[in-house]
Formats: sequence, structure tokens, C-alpha cells
Amino acid sequence: MPDLQQIVECARQAAQLYPIKRIDLFGSYAEGRQTEASDVDVLVEFLMPSVSLVSPSTIIPPGRCARRSAG
Repeated sequence: MPDLQQIVECARQAAQLYPIKRIDLFGSYAEGRQTEASDVDVLVEFLMPSVSLVSPSTIIPPGRCARRSAG
């Protein structure tokens, strides 16, 4: 389960890679009621109306910010 510091770090990494205007956290994490089963809900507003998130040079390395699977 990621903590708030990890979520902020992932948001910073994404902001360095993509033209992001704003990232908002909502849901259980924003309200402080997250559990082990919670996902992380974010709303991302980009600077441009069309952004490609699929590019080998801009993908965050696996495990750095991805949700880790159990087991």
C-alpha cells in the first residue's frame, strides 16, 4: 500500500515526463480513509488537449510508481 509520500513522488516524476498542468488526489487517500484494498484515485489535467502517454522514452520504470501486485 503506497503512502502519501510515495504518491507525491510519483506525481513529481510524471510531471517531469509529461506536460501536466495539475494533478488532484481524490477518494479514500484524499480523505485519509485508505485501506490495503484501496486504489489511488487521481485526476490529471494536461497543458495540451491531446497527450500521448505511450512512448518508450517517457515511461516510468516498472515498480517505481506502479501498484505492486501481491505475491
